[in-house]
Amino acid sequence: MNQKNVDKDNARGDITSRLPDHLLCRILSCLPTEDAVRTCILSSRWRDLWTSIHGLYFDGGNEKSRSWFLNFVERVLGLCQLKDIHNFHLRSSTLREKDFSRVSEWICFAIQRNVCHLFLDVYSTSNFTRHKRILELPQSILTCETLVELKLCSDVVIDIPGSGICFPSLKILHFGFCHPDRGLMQKFFSSCPTLEELTIEGILHPRDNVQTINIIVQTLKRLSISVFVMQGYVSERIFEIRTPNLEYLSIIANSLAYFVLDEIPFLKKAFVLVEFNVLRRNSSGIFENDARSALELVKRIKSTKILSLPDSMTVLSFVLNNNLPTFSNLISLELHIDSCFGWKLLTPFLKSSPSLKVLNLDFSKAHKLTPNTLQDIVFEDLVCVEPECALHCLSSCVEVIEITNLKREDYELEMVRYLLENSKVLEKFSVGFAEDAPEDNLRKEILMFPRGSKTCNIEFF
Repeated sequence: MNQKNVDKDNARGDITSRLPDHLLCRILSCLPTEDAVRTCILSSRWRDLWTSIHGLYFDGGNEKSRSWFLNFVERVLGLCQLKDIHNFHLRSSTLREKDFSRVSEWICFAIQRNVCHLFLDVYSTSNFTRHKRILELPQSILTCETLVELKLCSDVVIDIPGSGICFPSLKILHFGFCHPDRGLMQKFFSSCPTLEELTIEGILHPRDNVQTINIIVQTLKRLSISVFVMQGYVSERIFEIRTPNLEYLSIIANSLAYFVLDEIPFLKKAFVLVEFNVLRRNSSGIFENDARSALELVKRIKSTKILSLPDSMTVLSFVLNNNLPTFSNLISLELHIDSCFGWKLLTPFLKSSPSLKVLNLDFSKAHKLTPNTLQDIVFEDLVCVEPECALHCLSSCVEVIEITNLKREDYELEMVRYLLENSKVLEKFSVGFAEDAPEDNLRKEILMFPRGSKTCNIEFF
C-alpha cells in the first residue's frame, strides 16, 4: 500500500475517533447486537462502548446453536449499563419450551429499563404441534408506561384483566399468529387506551375454532389485516370492524366474506387485495359471496381519498350494475384491469368519482377467460365496450393518468386511446411497458392518438 492510501486510511480513522461516545453508541444501536459486540476488539476505547447502546437486536437464526444463543443474550444483558433501552428485538426459532422462562426474564429486563419498542418472534421447535407451550409474557408488561410499540410475531399468552386500563402508552400493536386466541386478542384491543395503529396477520386452519373477532377501537387510525383462511374453515364472519376514526385501511385476504365493516367517515387511504382463484366457484354460483362482500366493503369505505384495488376487484364486475356509491372525496384511484373485466370495472368507478385527479391502471394481471372456462357467466356482458357518453371526471378533473405493464392487447390500446381523447384537463399521461412488449411500436402508436387536452405531456418509462 502506498503512502497516499495509508494517509487516507488514517484520516478516516481519525474522523471516527473524533466522534463523541454518544454518537458512536447511536451508530452501534443500529447494528445487530452481535456485530456491535464485535467492535470491542478494535481498541481500548471501543472495549466497553457497546454496553451503552440503546437498541438490542438478538437473532437466533437456524445457523446459530441454541446454547450459544441463550448464553450470548444473557452475557449481553448482564453487561448492559443503560437505564433506558429504546428497542428490544428478539427472534429465535431454535428454542425449546423449557427456555421460555428465560425469555420471559429477558422481556422483564427490557421492561425494567423503560423499553419503548418491543419485537418478539419466538417459538419452539414444537410450536406447530397442537399440544404446545407458547410464550408467556410477564405481567409487568401490562403497566409499562414507556412501551409505545409491541410487535408479536408468534403466539403468546398473558392474563389481561377483564376491566381496567393496561398498556397506558401503547400506540402500535402488531399481532402475528399461528393459532389465534380470540379472547386474548379482544382483551388486547379493549385494554389499550391510546392505540393508533393495529396490524393483524396470520393463517386460519380448519381446526382453529375462532369465533368473530371484534375490533372496536375508538382511537385507531391505521388498521392492516392480512389473513389467509385455509380451505375447510367453516366460519364466514371473522372480523367485525368498528373504528370510526380510522384514516388508513389495508385488507389482504382470500375472501372479503370474512369482513364486516361499519362505515368509516374519515378514511384517507384504503388498500384492498383479494387473493382468490379466479376460477373458484361454489354451489350458489361463481364468486357470489365474494362479490356481495366486496361491494358491501366498497360502500363502507366510500369516504376515502385514495383507493387502491390491485388484482382484487375483478369479482366486483359481477355485481356492479351501477350499484357503486359516490366517492365524493376520492382523488386517487388504482385498479388492475384485464380483457374480460376492463370497462365493466373501470367505467362505474369513473362515473362514481366526481373529484378524481389521479388514475393508475395496471395491466399486469390479465385473466385469460373464455366462455368455456366460465360457463355460468353471460360472457357477452364482459366484452370490452367503451362508455357511451363522456365521463364527468375525465372531462373536468383528472390531471394524471399512469398506465403500467402495457403489452399489445387490443383492449389495452383502446383504453389508452379513449382516455387520451376524452381527458380534457389532463396534464401528464405516463406509460410503462411489460417486459415482452414491442416498446418502439407502441410508443409510435400512442403518440399518434388524439389528445383531448392541449397541455397533456406523454411520458414513457
